[in-house]
Amino acid sequence: MTSTHTATYATLAERLISLDMISPDTAQEVLDEAVDRQHEELDGEELSYALTYFGVAIAVYAESVEDEDLESAYASMLDDAATCTGGTMTIGDVTLTTDSDGSDMLRFVCNGETFEWLLDHDWGGLDHMGIWDQMPLLDPGNGKAFLAIEQEQSGESFFVLATDEQARVLIEEFGVRLELDED
Repeated sequence: MTSTHTATYATLAERLISLDMISPDTAQEVLDEAVDRQHEELDGEELSYALTYFGVAIAVYAESVEDEDLESAYASMLDDAATCTGGTMTIGDVTLTTDSDGSDMLRFVCNGETFEWLLDHDWGGLDHMGIWDQMPLLDPGNGKAFLAIEQEQSGESFFVLATDEQARVLIEEFGVRLELDED
């Protein structure tokens, strides 16, 4: 799909403000950090990372994680998701256990409700497919949903928190590769 805007930190900040996805203060903070790169074109993974810097997306990192660090890596990912919601979602009591049958179970409390995610850690890192399957459970219920951003190459996984309308703008204007339900 051809995008109608060149994606740069500056153009993305302007549009995210107009979509009410970020505040002008948030935009300015990110632009101040990216002062030397504000007008450089972003594509693919760079664009996905930019969305995380603006606080409207999360990244699930592909690097290998030691077994003893998995729980904190999941807690960090869930905290990032909660931060994207602007306080709509709270996360706590994150634990990763191995059941008697050898299955890994991530348990956490989200807005007072306990969630359990069955995960597979045979590959030495976070379970990207397990997270992808479970992300809809974290949708804050305010018309926004965590939508997977397709990447050209495997590696990090990204999820943007957006309404359908906001997602369509990101797709049409910036070429962000999101899949929307057309129901």
